[in-house]
Amino acid sequence: MPGAALLFVPAARSPHKTAGPRVSDADRVAMLDAAVAGVADAGVWQDELDRAGQGEASYWVDTLERARAIVGTAPLGFVIGADQAVAFHRWRESARILDLASPVVLLRAPYETVDRLRRALLGTGAWTGPQADRLLASAADVGTVDVSSTEIRELLRVDRQGGRLGAMLAPGVLEFIRNRGLYEAGPTEPRA
Repeated sequence: MPGAALLFVPAARSPHKTAGPRVSDADRVAMLDAAVAGVADAGVWQDELDRAGQGEASYWVDTLERARAIVGTAPLGFVIGADQAVAFHRWRESARILDLASPVVLLRAPYETVDRLRRALLGTGAWTGPQADRLLASAADVGTVDVSSTEIRELLRVDRQGGRLGAMLAPGVLEFIRNRGLYEAGPTEPRA
């Protein structure tokens, strides 16, 4: 694990998706490296990629167990979007995850406020009030760009000049994507 305060951990394959990422692990790591280049105390930890079998899903609880073994009793946290916080009860061993690390929940549409997100969490029936409050203890409104990763990939496919993309992607990431020709294939045509 790099000696960084903020680590990005690319997943091998989300257990909530039927297929893995459209681009290679090496390309995803290179894009993350480009995104954090020059950012103090930031890095990429490839643990999930390193230990994943062909096509196996990654589970965050396993990654946090490994991180906890490395950092000992030092504080450990993870960043999660509000949309994923609402689905967090479906994550493998979600209660254990909260024992291992503290979440920082980033508020974003349609859960722009802690109150709205709390109502959504309670609406799942999976959380008690105190459990929801624990999940929301470090909710943060950091402002977001109103665009999804799917929309960015579509813009990459159709707008090779990068009009809007320059404001959405770090310059090194956009340059890497263009140089490698990533995301040029349509949504149902994975690139080899």
